[in-house]
Amino acid sequence: MLMLLMHLGGDQYALRSSEIVEIVPRVALRAVPQAPPEVAGLMNFRGDIVVVIDLSRLVLGVPCNDSLSTRIVVVEYVNVAGRVRRLGLLAERVTEMINRNEEDFTTSALNLEKTPFLGGVSVDNRGMLQYLMVEKLVADSLLHTLLPAEMPGQRDTASGEER
Repeated sequence: MLMLLMHLGGDQYALRSSEIVEIVPRVALRAVPQAPPEVAGLMNFRGDIVVVIDLSRLVLGVPCNDSLSTRIVVVEYVNVAGRVRRLGLLAERVTEMINRNEEDFTTSALNLEKTPFLGGVSVDNRGMLQYLMVEKLVADSLLHTLLPAEMPGQRDTASGEER
């Protein structure tokens, strides 16, 4: 499978390319007062309001570095109501696509309650690579709080209809 390689701190992580809508440069985000620290803010993505999560803050507890290779990866996920939603993921050193077989990833020895989004680990000559499960990155309760489904002007990304 084709995967997007990114770095959080000194470690490598990957997302399945099939979940990616678009990769955009880091843009100015609208702050969300009282939001959890992993919420970097909101962005306008082609007319849709998209929540942007700082992956480094979510995974490591420290904010992403602001460098030339820091990007926002727009992904799609299906919420508990079955609706397709978009989410922005702020990550460092987003510069490369790689091919990996599903069998290359083995289950991590740790199953931490606070990190259900961490998938299997693959090892090669460049080191360890862990994939991130988009559908488990952010609790639906948080996304519902930030962008409720009935919010006027929000588009259903599955149908393209505005509500």
